[in-house]
Amino acid sequence: MSTQLFAAAAAFLIGGAVAVVLFVPFVFVNYRRAGRLTWRRTLAWMAFLVYFMALWTYTLLPLPDPDQIRCVGAQTNLLQFLRDIRGYPHSSLRQLAHNPAFLQFGLNIVLFTPLGFLLRGLWRRGIVFTTCAGFVLSLAIESTQYTGVWGVYPCAYRFFDVDDLLANTGGALFGAVASALVFAVFAPGWMAGRGGSRGIENPYGTRGRGAGGPGTPVTAGRRLLAMLCDGLTLYFCSFCTAIVVGAVNQFVLGHEPGGDVSAIQDVSFWIPLVLSAALTLLTGRTVGDLAVRVRYDFGSARGWRLFGLRLLRFLGGVGGYQLLYAMSGFADLAFVVVAVVLALALSRQRGLPGVLTNAPLIDDVER
Repeated sequence: MSTQLFAAAAAFLIGGAVAVVLFVPFVFVNYRRAGRLTWRRTLAWMAFLVYFMALWTYTLLPLPDPDQIRCVGAQTNLLQFLRDIRGYPHSSLRQLAHNPAFLQFGLNIVLFTPLGFLLRGLWRRGIVFTTCAGFVLSLAIESTQYTGVWGVYPCAYRFFDVDDLLANTGGALFGAVASALVFAVFAPGWMAGRGGSRGIENPYGTRGRGAGGPGTPVTAGRRLLAMLCDGLTLYFCSFCTAIVVGAVNQFVLGHEPGGDVSAIQDVSFWIPLVLSAALTLLTGRTVGDLAVRVRYDFGSARGWRLFGLRLLRFLGGVGGYQLLYAMSGFADLAFVVVAVVLALALSRQRGLPGVLTNAPLIDDVER
């Protein structure tokens, strides 16, 4: 596999993994800032993550063998690229198109242009902030190269060039200006909401939890998104528990690596189950409910009746799936199918928990 293909594959894999880990917090923040989550915004954030990882993989990977490392120097003369360009034919556009120094400088500009465009478009930051962010990120990359990945290698294995800082910063500036022009033409109201959640209105006329007014509709997509968040949280919690328990077994208790697998599996099952049950029984909501701002309305229920309704809500959702997962066969898969079908078929997407509790599913700003 070539260096470019390896870097691209690493960027997609690492960026995809980070996107999965951050997906639930991403949903949580968007529903509080904008009152919804759109496909375009989700894809834009995923693109940003992959791009951000690509910056690092293309500039640092592949990591060399420490025994075969070739130390390189540093270019600290500002505007050296102009002298390098003049060292090759440069009197026409055709010659510039084949001028390696010109191409290198231009590609460094192009490399950071998406950063400026996405920062300006996603976070609605100002041009000065975006340009400074490009400089800081470029400085971090160049410093990592110059220090041999901060001392991991005895010397630099990638060439440090001060002109790269100039080109990268210029690329971020160009991307920010281009983003401002594009949005001014195609979405003139978008940049007016710069600065967090101010001015970010959802299509139902609310601006997040504190806006007042009627809650946003509980659509099928919103209900399924909550279920997806529950599933991702469950598997992430189980994975982290297994890693921690395995590390304790090996490094603290001195057990053989991979030993006592059944105990690790048991703990990684029970801890997520207990945590999800505690959250639901205490609040009446799962992580997914909290992320997309929905809740089952149990009316005036109190005491043991409220506890029983919350328990049914737990068993009709992620809790039921967790318990059936421990059983052999395809009970857990059948549970998922039934839960999805009921979420799509019932009014207001009450789903299986709504059937068990006979409670409506509402937006959390409804009273």
